[in-house]
Amino acid sequence: MQLFEVLLPLLCILFLLFNTNKKFRSYLLFALLGVFILHVFCEGIRWQMTPIYLVSLITAVASLRGYSNSTKNSLQKISISLLFLTMMGLCIFLSSVLPIFKLPKPSGTYQVGSQNIHISTDLNELITEDISDKREFMVKVWYPAKVNQEPKEAYSNAGEQKGFARKYGLPENTFSYLNKIKTHTFINPKLSDGRFPVLIFSHGYQSNATEYYALLEEIVSHGFIVFNINHTYESTGSLFNF
Repeated sequence: MQLFEVLLPLLCILFLLFNTNKKFRSYLLFALLGVFILHVFCEGIRWQMTPIYLVSLITAVASLRGYSNSTKNSLQKISISLLFLTMMGLCIFLSSVLPIFKLPKPSGTYQVGSQNIHISTDLNELITEDISDKREFMVKVWYPAKVNQEPKEAYSNAGEQKGFARKYGLPENTFSYLNKIKTHTFINPKLSDGRFPVLIFSHGYQSNATEYYALLEEIVSHGFIVFNINHTYESTGSLFNF
């Protein structure tokens, strides 16, 4: 979990434990609002945090309505405490199963660049039912790069994310959080000076090169060019409109 994602549940726990002081509840409400705003602008919303967003909203409403542990309604206190704990447990579970992970930094001497190439052919596409379809596919070229302020690319594109979700029968936006993962690969920089051996990477059925991202960055950083073929209709997803 990211910094402000950790602070949000901590503030909610503080409210749950120490809410008898009116002034403290006011400070907590402002702190909760401030942390949430910082989270939105610095880290961005992600669906795995939905339980914590709900808990934060309940905390804010409870603070405004003057909820306190001094209330004599034990059932109310127990219900709120159980709700908080359940939501936080669910959030921790979702963030652990679908985490924002950090790619290892390549250990080679070269920086990594990539370009996407759209290959169109006059061969008939045998996988689809439309007999007029022609075979086309994407090739991603990874190479030692001479970087000059080029931006870094995303870890995965929308086609890969949606295809991976459909593979497991999940909602299409399940893996949109992968946009937050930072890579070490730059978009369309110049090829570094020198001569480099060439490798061809071919993924397995219902897979794609994203699952090998750290490995490919590491290989290229040591002075290799890699042609990564994304097999249309056989990978988890392919995006053509780069």
